Amino acid sequence: MGHKARNSPSQTPLFQKLTNDDLRALAKETGHSGIREYFLETADFGLEDYSGQFLVHDGDLRIDGDFDTGDRDLTALVVRGNLRVSGLYQDTCNDGPSQVIVFGDLCAANVLTAGYLEVTGDLVVNEAVVGDYNDGGALVHGALRAALFLPFDHAFAIKGDNRAKETIHNLNAKTRPRQLAKRFYAAAEDSGTFRLLAGACNALEADLGAGRSILASGEQKLRKLDASLAATSALSTTRVKAQHADAVLAVDDISEIVQNRRKQRKSVDPAVLAAEYDCEGVRLDDVQDLMDDSSRAPMVARRIAGRSFNVTEQRVKQILKGSDD
Repeated sequence: MGHKARNSPSQTPLFQKLTNDDLRALAKETGHSGIREYFLETADFGLEDYSGQFLVHDGDLRIDGDFDTGDRDLTALVVRGNLRVSGLYQDTCNDGPSQVIVFGDLCAANVLTAGYLEVTGDLVVNEAVVGDYNDGGALVHGALRAALFLPFDHAFAIKGDNRAKETIHNLNAKTRPRQLAKRFYAAAEDSGTFRLLAGACNALEADLGAGRSILASGEQKLRKLDASLAATSALSTTRVKAQHADAVLAVDDISEIVQNRRKQRKSVDPAVLAAEYDCEGVRLDDVQDLMDDSSRAPMVARRIAGRSFNVTEQRVKQILKGSDD
């Protein structure tokens, strides 16, 4: 989706080019250590040795549609005012993190940040704030307001209040996302935990880049998951038991191999074992669980069996007991 910036009535140029002296002055203004170091280094070597545009906008800036620093080949952008983006705001980290300073509030429908971002006011987002990649980092001097905050492994420093309705730091965190998170991503229960069924930031970027609301796409995924679980609720105990029996044999074989190799003081490569038993539905995390604790074998077997029917380990356990709960 393209974007259109609104110019001021005076028709002055929307952006001005930053100079080496501008970068040195900005290095004194910024509270972001990463931006400060980059600006000083760039000014010392000279802007002519760096690719990409270094631009500044004086006053408030409004963007209709999406705004991506990569689309404009922006290495650095400074907005001396509020920045309002009606669609997706995105800064990138390609050859290196882009540098964005907003001396005011940053307001957008969604925010996907991979570079260095500093907002001296509030970060106000309709749907989600997402951290992508770990080379950059964001500094927000004011409050963060959003429906969903997904920092992942991206560094965020929020000096004001985190007023996001829900925050999820890790896709594999042993936590139960509340209903809000389920609206964004379909969630499935796995051994007492919820794991978000999204490809982290890549899936987010694809949805947002296509102009799809992550709220709408998440609800669609959730409906598909609900339909899948409903379809499996009538699975016959015979089919599940047969699949579970195969899984138990595979788990027992792997456990025995691990024990024998350890007795012989030989190393065990979990990836190799997972590949050998791939046709039985065994994955790397299954082997690692067995190596960590052999008592997990029953749980792992149920988990493997559940994958064949797109159900949870807990559901397999219920079916094996003959429960319809």
